[in-house]
Order: sequence, then structure tokens, then C-alpha cells
Amino acid sequence: MSDNASGVSGADSSNGANDARGAAAEAAAEHGLDATASASNEAVSAAETGKAAAAAGDTCTAEASANRAEAAAAEAVEAAAAMADIAANNPTPATEAMAGFAASYAQAATEAAASARSALDGMQASQGLGACVSEAPTSPTQGLALSTINQLGGIWS
Repeated sequence: MSDNASGVSGADSSNGANDARGAAAEAAAEHGLDATASASNEAVSAAETGKAAAAAGDTCTAEASANRAEAAAAEAVEAAAAMADIAANNPTPATEAMAGFAASYAQAATEAAASARSALDGMQASQGLGACVSEAPTSPTQGLALSTINQLGGIWS
């Protein structure tokens, strides 16, 4: 009888382990879905800022926003890939559904980043700009001019 009882107990512990593993996978998937959604939202927001900046001719903001959108999109794609792995290793209706949502978020982030980059490229092509020009002074200040003169004087003496 003890063998029979231990067999039943073994089946229960096996089901318990599977349930625990499934619950852990679902918790990890939920965390991954949150990370994917957050990165996707960041990519979309940065892309919108970048497209608006490109439309206004603000090269530096457009470039920075496109870069930020691309970085966030890469993060979303990475998180979605991790979600796909979780769903593949622990296929439950919840993990598979969350992996599907994560893939959608990653796709939206990738498309948003591409649209921001496209807007920047279009603006640069129409304006003939290669990249953001730093915010260096456009005319020398008195201190800069005197410093330059002093350096030149040092060379000639």
C-alpha cells in the first residue's frame, strides 16, 4: 500500500512541479511583456518627436530622437525574442498569448523607429545636411579671439 500511495504522491508532486514551472514562466512572461510594451512606447514616442522635429527642420532633435527610437526598438525586439523563448519552453495559453502581444509591440516599435529614421533622412536630403552640427558659437567671442591671438603670438615668438 505504501508503494501505491507513494506513486500517487509522486504524480501529485510532478503535477505540482509542472504547475509551479508554468506559473513561474507566466510571471516571467508578464514581466517580459511589460518590458516590451515599455520599450515599444518609448520607441513610438521618440519617433513622433523625431518626425515632428524633422518636419520643423530641427536636425539635432530629429537625429537624437531617431537614435533613441532605434535603441528602444532594439530593446523591444530583444524582449519579444525572450518572450518567444519563454513561450516555446513553457507553452501555456498565457505565455503564448503574451509572446504574441510582445511580437506586436516589437513590430510597432520597429516601424516607428524606421519612420523616424526615414523622416530624418528625408529632411537631411532636402536640406543637404549630413548630420547634426554641434552648438558651437557661430562667431568667435572676444575671449576666444584673444586666446587665438595669444596662441599665434606664442608660435611666432
